[in-house]
Amino acid sequence: MNTKSYDEFILSKNRILEKIQLEDLFINKLLFSNIITSFEVYLQSVFLDLLSEDKELLKKLTLSSKYKNNKISLSKALTNDMNIYLSELIKNIVFHNLSDIEPLFKEVLDVNINYKLDDKILKSIEKRHDIIHRNGKTKKNIDLEITNMELNNVINIFKKLIEDIDTQIISKYFGVS
Repeated sequence: MNTKSYDEFILSKNRILEKIQLEDLFINKLLFSNIITSFEVYLQSVFLDLLSEDKELLKKLTLSSKYKNNKISLSKALTNDMNIYLSELIKNIVFHNLSDIEPLFKEVLDVNINYKLDDKILKSIEKRHDIIHRNGKTKKNIDLEITNMELNNVINIFKKLIEDIDTQIISKYFGVS
């Protein structure tokens, strides 16, 4: 059993794998960035799905280190549905910033994101940043080259990380080990 968010990640991963045919370094950059985007979407969607299902998690969110000091106006509190407000807060988080996301998952969901076990995860996120914000060049203006092997490796790294997170979520919230 997997979460719907996991299944969506696998669908994205499979689409990416279908596109890896030629050693097209330009296309590989796009596919590389997309696997990390798919990872971000997984984190956001699984987090939002769990919050929408469990009001106790919403309370834990408001007490988390990220939001416990958040202030909102009385008019906003009275006119808006708090669930919608909290959902909008979550949608504005940058989910590839794992140093922010890790404590949020731990404090609210009691789920560990073990990204520090593999330094390739943070290096891949940094590379994605170069691809998206510098058109595939490093800060030193060096063109990144993403080979098929590197692309396959990053797919496997993020798939493994998501499987670990998803296993914890399934066990904790759906009672399946």
